[in-house]
Amino acid sequence: MSDSNQNTEEIKREYIKDLYTDFRYGIEKFDTQALYLSSGALAISLAFLKDIVPINEAVCLILYYIALILFGLTILIGFVAHYISSRQIMARIKKIEKNDFNVQDNDWIGLINKTIIATLVIGIGLLITFTVINMNVANSKIDKQKTNNILIEKSLSDSISIQIKGEVKDCIYIDTCKNN
Repeated sequence: MSDSNQNTEEIKREYIKDLYTDFRYGIEKFDTQALYLSSGALAISLAFLKDIVPINEAVCLILYYIALILFGLTILIGFVAHYISSRQIMARIKKIEKNDFNVQDNDWIGLINKTIIATLVIGIGLLITFTVINMNVANSKIDKQKTNNILIEKSLSDSISIQIKGEVKDCIYIDTCKNN
């Protein structure tokens, strides 16, 4: 075997080895990111609805539902991208094994990755918007409850005093006690 053929075979083996490494790394990263994305989005949104603003009191629920759909699409599209990418890498490996180094990239992966980024960013934006709106509504309810509560304190004599605490709806207070 000539030096040129031996050199080509060595380059081919190294390139295939690098592709397998990339393939394995892509699978590991994808699985990790899909798990983090799905569990993180669900955990945050469910915890928010469970602990902060109950779903029966939440407003603009459509934002929440669209965000969940977008997170689901992100995961689904990510799986499709992963599948296409793995098929492309395997096709490259087969071509290189046949000494065909003329490998062209498919534009699908770039388009799919841009779609994943868009669905993820829009989903996060909608979830944040939903959260902010509902936090403001919850805070305004708390503020309204605070402003409607009143404490009336009246001393009747040196040793006796009365405290009345409650919510003010319609109230007329007339002090009928006279201090001597």
